[in-house]
Amino acid sequence: MARPRADDVRDRVVLETFAQIADRGVDGMSMRTLAAATGLSVGTITYHFTNKRRLLLEAITYGYQRRPSGFQDGDAVRSLQALLHRYDLGTEKRRTWWQFWLAVVTYAQKDDEIRSLLTAQHHSAVGRFRDLIFEGITSGELQDVDVPATAERLVAQAHGLAIAQLVDPSADEILRRGLPALLDPIRRKDEDRTPT
Repeated sequence: MARPRADDVRDRVVLETFAQIADRGVDGMSMRTLAAATGLSVGTITYHFTNKRRLLLEAITYGYQRRPSGFQDGDAVRSLQALLHRYDLGTEKRRTWWQFWLAVVTYAQKDDEIRSLLTAQHHSAVGRFRDLIFEGITSGELQDVDVPATAERLVAQAHGLAIAQLVDPSADEILRRGLPALLDPIRRKDEDRTPT
């Protein structure tokens, strides 16, 4: 029987970390409960992540670094829609990640290193929106807007819709439909586009 690749083991542990922290909070998750849930030994997990803190830091980074499906170089609007889709909690995996994220945000209020990492990740996410908005303005797909302010506003609105989905699952469908509409105020109408 072939041994699992190190990347596969790491991915499995990180994904289970999302679930454990979403369910138990950062303080409630332990390497032992993680080992039991993954079927791995504590030694295997610590081999890959050293300790719980290193695992937490890597799980936060892992959640932010994945490129969204639907992201297309050269198509700013489609790529913005793909980024906004990450805030759609229509799948259990995405709902779990957002529950994990909220637990980590709460934990970060008493941990400066975690707060600093979350701040850096937030700035990175806003930067992705900012770059795509600029690209969309340049290509004529989006109106000429204050790019930094618009990026911050879009991220804040998307976060709000994600949290609202956690708070009121009965409104999921309505809230999810609101995500693509966040781009409507900045999109150029077909008649406004100038030929290039």
